[in-house]
Amino acid sequence: MAAKRSIRNLILLSTFLSSVFACSKASDRWHPEGCASTSKSAACKTAKSGGVGNALPRTDPIADTLDPKTVGYARLWRLTVQQFSNTVSAALGKSVNLVAKFDPGSRPEDGFGIDSDKLGIDSIYASNLETVLSETLAASSGDLVKSMPCLSEPSIASDCLDRFLNAMALTSFRRPLTDAETVRYSNLFAAIKVNFSAADSLAAVAEAMLRSPYTQFRSELGTTVANNPAISQLSPYELATQIAFALTGAPPDKELLAAAEDGTLAKKEGVETQVRRLMTSDGFVNGFSDFVFRWTGITWLDEATKDAKTYPGYSADSRTAMVAESKEFLRDVLRNKRASFKKLMTSTDTTITPPLAAVYGVGTFTGSKKITANTTERSGLFTLPAVIAANSPAVQTGPAQRGVFLLRKLMCTSPPPPPANLKTDLTESDPTLTLRERFAVHSNNANCSSCHKMMDPFGFSMENYDAIGRFRDKDNGKTVDASGAITTTANSNFTFKSGVELLNDLATSKDVQECFVRQVFRYTFGRAETDGDTALINASYAAFAKSDFDMNELFATLYTSDAFRFRREK
Repeated sequence: MAAKRSIRNLILLSTFLSSVFACSKASDRWHPEGCASTSKSAACKTAKSGGVGNALPRTDPIADTLDPKTVGYARLWRLTVQQFSNTVSAALGKSVNLVAKFDPGSRPEDGFGIDSDKLGIDSIYASNLETVLSETLAASSGDLVKSMPCLSEPSIASDCLDRFLNAMALTSFRRPLTDAETVRYSNLFAAIKVNFSAADSLAAVAEAMLRSPYTQFRSELGTTVANNPAISQLSPYELATQIAFALTGAPPDKELLAAAEDGTLAKKEGVETQVRRLMTSDGFVNGFSDFVFRWTGITWLDEATKDAKTYPGYSADSRTAMVAESKEFLRDVLRNKRASFKKLMTSTDTTITPPLAAVYGVGTFTGSKKITANTTERSGLFTLPAVIAANSPAVQTGPAQRGVFLLRKLMCTSPPPPPANLKTDLTESDPTLTLRERFAVHSNNANCSSCHKMMDPFGFSMENYDAIGRFRDKDNGKTVDASGAITTTANSNFTFKSGVELLNDLATSKDVQECFVRQVFRYTFGRAETDGDTALINASYAAFAKSDFDMNELFATLYTSDAFRFRREK
């Protein structure tokens, strides 16, 4: 059996390498089946347009006069581990969670950890990919056979195999197969079938396709616009992929693929129809949650370890409950509060499970419990236990850490780095002091005061929450002082008595609202904004404000923009 397994792995490796080599690099652009960007053959035109059955996209007239500086560069963008896990789930027709099986990436100091120029396939990712796919497909061969009754026949007909291959491609490659690819994967099936069962051979083919660069990478190359050769219009299948992953974090569904096939995605109106349809789906809750989790750090909650003696009740179950609560909170904002940014920042409605009973100070219960938190203790997303725990150190509350976090995420700014060799240890001279009183040593230091003047008001505003998000009114036996004044911003200089009061003020701040637009842009496009993006960001903010800060209108503006639908040549 080991020998057979080795044969299977060698054949898979050969197919993977041929797929890689088929992605030939010409003029810094990769094309299916080795097509150079200047190729005129019919096969290459079909491949470059996004796959079989998708003619070259009809050019949107706007492309003729589009300024290249207002759109991003053509690129390949590797899927995140979550997006890949969702792809495998869709391909197998059952839910699988592969995220925990990959080595977790470290939390970025800033950003979302999904920048297109940083995501690649290094040796660690490749090793994880091979192991995870091999184990997952070995356990799922029976599920593949169930997807098409004809696959259970002893001798699988070629047309049945072709249908299986194309169904796999629409999910994994996000486009139909080319003729050459159909031949390649049919030959792979036949080669492995010599030594293995039909089910095992199908699993091997599925594994090869899921390993392929066409699965692992999102293509954003497009087709050159004749009257504006510096611009490329994304093909309908490329746009379908963009829309699906931006909104749902998963591959395109059947309706979106159909819109790519019939060409309706070649126009802005067709894109908007699909964008607004998907914003009503459960998939959008998943996609929005991924954005928020990365924005606030919940994605890396497991890295935020806590001292077991100080927080004996904090456990893996607690973290799971915090994540579940956060997702339900976001679902409620999207579905029941009309996607209101104000409600995102201020709602006190939440749904908790038993591990969070002590955190919220409610009695024991079973199942789940909807509660409305005390409006003097909680105010929206940034007072959820998951957000607080993800941004607090192991023992104490970490005002500096929290202050920097809020500045970066809500104000899109950061304090300058501390001077080299600066001692940051807190004085322990008086054990009766509160943490805020001990921090005054730094705040009053001339070398530190400029930074602390920026971040301390934000950090100290959250002193009513311990490191796992429990509300408290005492620190070291003294009443917590969470008051302060913001004095260094353009539009958000507030005086406040508590974190709740500050967050309620920030929910109406133009600084915060504009920063949120930038954060959504950075997540959507997988890159930082440039000067060429200023007009789009301003237009997005204008639409956001006009709608009374309906997040759906912000997403719709960004996802139907020229920057979303076009690319420029490097």
